[in-house]
Amino acid sequence: MQLSKRKMVRVIIIVFIYLLFLLFWSAREYMSIKTNEIRENSISIFLKEMSSKKTFNLATLKSGEVIDYMAILEIPKIGLKQGLMDINSRYNDINYNIAIHELSDMPDKEKGNFILMAHSGSSGVSYFKDLDDLEVDDEVNVYYGNMKYVYQVGYIYEEEKTGIVNIDRDITRSSLTMTTCSDRDDNKQLVVISYLILKEEY
Repeated sequence: MQLSKRKMVRVIIIVFIYLLFLLFWSAREYMSIKTNEIRENSISIFLKEMSSKKTFNLATLKSGEVIDYMAILEIPKIGLKQGLMDINSRYNDINYNIAIHELSDMPDKEKGNFILMAHSGSSGVSYFKDLDDLEVDDEVNVYYGNMKYVYQVGYIYEEEKTGIVNIDRDITRSSLTMTTCSDRDDNKQLVVISYLILKEEY
């Protein structure tokens, strides 16, 4: 039985759309792999040569723009190692990266609070998706300004998501606060407070 011309056109259109989808998906996967390779190479270079105080770059494939790292966050327990952008960069935004809060102190401020935010979930920018796996006494490292800052998780809690996060910390100690949406309750915000236990030249 032969297909009518109308049915043939429909089949051709469906096949064409399917092929376009496959092409788009393959290109997206390729771009994701290449972006991850560049990110990992940039982090490696940053850590190896941080003492020279040069600028190291992450080139984005989409626009050809160059992005500079100013620090590295490393959480060994969850396998996270990610570059942080300058607080004034437009890429210092949770829709691109782990973001440094505008009211944050930098790690070198005595008794300051370094505040980081990122998405949880399953998107490509969900850098804090495994943050809820952390437990008290786990270690978190920040590489900044030729120094390695080692923090130890001291307190983990959740609170209602209102757009404002209440940070319950010991203000007599240097701290790192990380926050993201709770994976257990969409209406809650997860907050992880860590305290500085070691600072050394890197």
